[in-house]
Amino acid sequence: MPVHEGAFEPGTPCWADVIVDEVESATSFYADLFGWEFQALPPEAGGYVMAYRDGHVVAGLGPKGPGREQMASSWTCYLATTDAEATVALAQSSGGVFFTDPLDVLELAQMAIGADAAGAVFGIWQGKAHSGADLVNEPGALCWAESLSRDYALSLDFYRDVFGYRLHEVGQGGFRYSIATLDSDPDRPVSGVGAIPSEAPTDLPSHWMPYFAVADCDRSAARVSELGATVVQPPLDTPNGRVALVAGPQGETFSLMQMNPAPAGSRG
Repeated sequence: MPVHEGAFEPGTPCWADVIVDEVESATSFYADLFGWEFQALPPEAGGYVMAYRDGHVVAGLGPKGPGREQMASSWTCYLATTDAEATVALAQSSGGVFFTDPLDVLELAQMAIGADAAGAVFGIWQGKAHSGADLVNEPGALCWAESLSRDYALSLDFYRDVFGYRLHEVGQGGFRYSIATLDSDPDRPVSGVGAIPSEAPTDLPSHWMPYFAVADCDRSAARVSELGATVVQPPLDTPNGRVALVAGPQGETFSLMQMNPAPAGSRG
């Protein structure tokens, strides 16, 4: 079981949470789909709950809160940092914007949410008591996260400058996509940066996309429909596994991935 221990390398997607209108109905949906169990944080956390799989924390869910009722329900991907204030300042100087200054989440972490230079919303997470997801690459856990952009070149520059991404172009035939690694381990992919395809709806903005591992992508996609949610893009095979794009009952989009078996002797 790929349990993640210790701090995440800065720049690594380390956490994901979803903000919705109705937390109770969201927990019911994700409990059925991923087998998650939930634990509420203290009242000062504003109704935020932690999702667990096999006793390991995997994601968060929370209500929109006063004044945010009109915002769309959505998932946010967080990138690890060791200095939230410095990362916010660097992101701003590189064309990003932040909606809040770094703030403490109880004793768990310091975080901030903003948008990169191309407009994709993301968070930064300086872990304290909680470094992020402690189960990864397992059914029901985060297994990948990527930025999809309306300005591919601008996004590449932003993530190089702010997080030190080493970006290797792998796209073919008009499909533009780069795999990101870090200097500390240049052979281990940590994320991806891609261009939104020309055939996508013109009103689709730059965004980050979380992927959650599943044992059977077709079965999980079918279950999404049975639970009253939407399969936006049916399962299809990719070089890294079989994936589907779905939306929860409150409209929040995320992806399912049936991961290819790891080669013998590889690291998790």
